[in-house]
Amino acid sequence: MTKAFNYIVWGLIFATFHINLGSLQILPSFVGWIFVAIGIRQMIKVFDEQKLKMASHFSELLALITAVELVAPVFGFSSTTPFLGSIIVSVAEFMFIYRFFQGITTILLNTGKIQLAGDNEKMLRNYLICHIVGIIAMGIMTISYDNTLDGILAIYMIVLRIYITYRMNKTGKFFLPQEPLRKFTKEQEL
Repeated sequence: MTKAFNYIVWGLIFATFHINLGSLQILPSFVGWIFVAIGIRQMIKVFDEQKLKMASHFSELLALITAVELVAPVFGFSSTTPFLGSIIVSVAEFMFIYRFFQGITTILLNTGKIQLAGDNEKMLRNYLICHIVGIIAMGIMTISYDNTLDGILAIYMIVLRIYITYRMNKTGKFFLPQEPLRKFTKEQEL
C-alpha cells in the first residue's frame, strides 16, 4: 500500500511542478497524472472500492487532458480563452480529489477507524470549498484578465495542490503495517 501512495504523491508533485529545459517540458504534467493512476490502480487491487475506481478514471482523464494541452499548440490548436484548459483540468482534479478521499473515508470506516474517517471528511469538505473558490476565480479571470490576479490565483492553486499532496502522504501513513506492541521486562526498560 505504501508503494501505491508513493506513486500518487510523486505523481501529484510531477503534475504540479514541471521540469523544463527552455521551452521543452522534460517532465510534463500528464506523466504525473499517469503516476497517480498507477498508484490508484494498485490500491484498487487491495481495496475493491467503487469510489477509488471513479478517482482512477478521473486521474486517467487528467492525464489525457494535460497531454492534449501539451501537444495541441504543436498542431496549431489554441484556445481563445486563456483559462479554459485550466478550468477543465481544475474541475476534473476536483472530482478526482472528491472521489479519492470519499473512497479513503469508506475504507477507514470499514476498517474501524471512525475518528480518522471523520477527520478525513472534515479535511475534504474544507479543501473542496477552497478548490471551488479557485474554480470560480478562474471563471472570473476569463472575463477580466489581469496579470497580478493571474499570479495570485496561480499561487493559490499551487498551494492547494501542495496541501492535498501533503494530505495524501499523511493519509498513506495510516495504511502502513503496524508493528505489534512489545512487552518489556523491568531490565529492558532500564
